[in-house]
Amino acid sequence: MTRSSSSPHNWPVVRFGDIVRCVNLTTRDPAADGLDRVVGLDHMDPGSLLLRRWDELSELPDGTSFNRTFKAGQLLFGKRRAYQRKVSVPDFSGVCSGDILVFEVSNGEMLQEFLPYVVQSDDFFEHALDTSAGSLSPRTKWQELAEYEFALPPIEEQQRITEVLSCVDRLVGHHEATMHRASDLLVAIVEDALSAFAISNVMASLNDLCPRIADGPFGSKLKTQHYCESGARVVRLQNIDRFRFNDDDKAFISLVYYEDLSASNGLAKGDLLVAGLGDEAHALGRAVVVPAHILPAVNKADCFLVRPGSRVTSEYLEVVLNSRYVSAQVAAMGRGTTRLRVSSSAYRNVKVGVPTIREQEALVERVRAVRTVADMARAAMRATSVLRKLILRRELEADVL
Repeated sequence: MTRSSSSPHNWPVVRFGDIVRCVNLTTRDPAADGLDRVVGLDHMDPGSLLLRRWDELSELPDGTSFNRTFKAGQLLFGKRRAYQRKVSVPDFSGVCSGDILVFEVSNGEMLQEFLPYVVQSDDFFEHALDTSAGSLSPRTKWQELAEYEFALPPIEEQQRITEVLSCVDRLVGHHEATMHRASDLLVAIVEDALSAFAISNVMASLNDLCPRIADGPFGSKLKTQHYCESGARVVRLQNIDRFRFNDDDKAFISLVYYEDLSASNGLAKGDLLVAGLGDEAHALGRAVVVPAHILPAVNKADCFLVRPGSRVTSEYLEVVLNSRYVSAQVAAMGRGTTRLRVSSSAYRNVKVGVPTIREQEALVERVRAVRTVADMARAAMRATSVLRKLILRRELEADVL
């Protein structure tokens, strides 16, 4: 997609490749060239210009096969799966994946600081997606991106827009940093408490603590003809996040059919749901307390029903099951290559410390307080990101008023 020359701003329409160059410099020996940081697509956060993660070359036992170089201040663009919107501006030099293109301004018509906002615009990404080829991992090419046309503001306008969006970016970064600090604190609180409980309290398996741990019925029992617009809720893997029930995906079976399943698979207040299947994006073993508003409900295959006994509370078990302490145990039990799976029978062998109910409640209260801060920061970050997108659209996509 290219911009129309009938822009209300009357800015000149330019071709991306005429004012931006794709830098394709490589190195045979990154260490000898003083490049000690390695960046892959997995290090780039969608929608964020900040590059917070990388690999240290010295810590990679087999070195790296990446040889494309970049410098601080240049723009990194993920050409594979462009819909992920991975665009970063590093503040260091290094080597990166061949699936990352390196851009820099080639003449005085555009500020380098303005370039990221052009690349992050909806119009640019639509063009990138329209020119991507491939089924599993669609990729666009520099030759295609170079043909993108857009209305270029005067330098003074570029400076103004950059200052406004930079301000918003700093605010987004502040909220994101608060969220990460809260998350780190949450991990520390939980892991310290669980370590202390493991040392000072009796350990027990989930099999001993939970009178019921059961996988859900497979597709042969939940046939398509039983699904309907309302009735009893069917909980699937996509509904289970850490500490959160994802209500976006909804499926139901008739109440009549639910009655046939409820004796063996019906969920109850206080139960937990655990993901028995994980992948690159979704953690194996993530857990959430069943929210009351979805009942009556039944869990589907690979969604474990975990019903706590009298020795542990639901809220404490939710904290424990989402901890690194338990996640490590579950990962060791996982089987599979692209998607790890753990059976409900193996999951019964997970061991946790069993403090007193009062100690459990105290830990849950601390976790709840920190999670509240993290949730508030996340909400503020999302709201500010929406504002940023609106400003970006208004300033650079003049057809959106």
